[in-house]
Amino acid sequence: MLVVALALPASSPVPWGSPAQAGEVQATESRLRQMAQDHPAAARLLPLGTSPRGNPILALEVRPQQIPLAQLPRCALICRQHGDEPESTAAGLQLAERLLAQDTLRLWQVAGCTATLIVPLANPDGAGQGTRGNGRGEDLNRDWGEGQTSEIAALQAALAGWSPHLVVDVHQWVPGDSCQTPLVEPVGGDLARQAAATMRDACHAHGFSLTREFFLSAPHAGLCHQYWGSRGVPALMVETRHRPADAQSQEEATRTTVVGLLRVLDLLAERSDWSQAQVIPYCGFESRLPLSKWYREFTIRVRSLDAPSIALLKVMASGRDREDFGARLARARVLLEVFKFAEAQETLRPACEERPHDAEAAFLMGAILFMNWRTAEATEWFAWARQCNPRHQGARLYLARCQEMLGHPDQARPLYESLQGRGTFVAYRRYAERRLQQL
Repeated sequence: MLVVALALPASSPVPWGSPAQAGEVQATESRLRQMAQDHPAAARLLPLGTSPRGNPILALEVRPQQIPLAQLPRCALICRQHGDEPESTAAGLQLAERLLAQDTLRLWQVAGCTATLIVPLANPDGAGQGTRGNGRGEDLNRDWGEGQTSEIAALQAALAGWSPHLVVDVHQWVPGDSCQTPLVEPVGGDLARQAAATMRDACHAHGFSLTREFFLSAPHAGLCHQYWGSRGVPALMVETRHRPADAQSQEEATRTTVVGLLRVLDLLAERSDWSQAQVIPYCGFESRLPLSKWYREFTIRVRSLDAPSIALLKVMASGRDREDFGARLARARVLLEVFKFAEAQETLRPACEERPHDAEAAFLMGAILFMNWRTAEATEWFAWARQCNPRHQGARLYLARCQEMLGHPDQARPLYESLQGRGTFVAYRRYAERRLQQL
């Protein structure tokens, strides 16, 4: 899979125990409305209900609107059930902005084959007054299953109709809590456990602390994640660390959540048996020729989700081995990630000239042209990559898709059929199966 570049804007400090910054509730509503207005093909604003004080409870549904919701893997994100946990709102908003920006190839792919329902402010009354409870002093995260509060009644009804495959409840520790360890707690089966491990590993890879815990919280059906887990819906509770009035700590808490959740969505996107989206997977390195350590390092880091990793790869790929064949491929891959097609093509051209019979270089050139909608030229490069290495699976898959797009389904069919064997990458095989069903 491809890299997601994560460049997170700094969040504003909100001291614990004090009312939210002036107009925060209204500012959050305004940001949600603006995102829906700016991205009508990818986002939809859903009013779920109102709080006791009349504040709207809003959700932003981020998904390709042309694909039926039932055909997409669905993740629901509930933030700020407790009004004194501002980083959870910041994380929900930043996640929505990253998914809608789609400024890297992997983000474009993830957003193109998943659906995410983001509720950044489940407790607007509590947020407005800086308290854990709502406007009536009620703890929303003890009311799941009962629905006595207007907020939870609205959220339960909305999620029941939306039918998520995964529910994530985002919190943060505050001063006085008995535990201060950043953690993720899974409930509800294998997907929850896998998502928790994925989130933990992604955070550790980026220097953030996150522990996977099991049943840290006492059994309580009124807790969001336990409510959904007890009903067979995989669910996570996320708790990040908060230090009052420490902007760096607050930013770390937000980044921990966003980095982990992007990787969880990446995990859902890989479950392509749920998705009918027309997004072609990219399983990466298939060359039989020895390449430099730089390109091998790229393939190891290719699942990373943040901007620092891409920046590191740029440095690695343009250092003392700048003219190295593998370094050229690595640089071209990095440039492809951020949609710099012309620069990627110019970077890769000397590598194709140096090793004209290298299938990996030819395949990468075809991918650059394909992503730039130069389908006819891409077809020639994929065909050449396949001729150089008939076993190159990526070349066969992309060549099949090109033939299909050019109006030659009869030429595409045998290529898709050739990817049905056991030795094929799972993502490639599943995609080929879907395309064969539609030819």
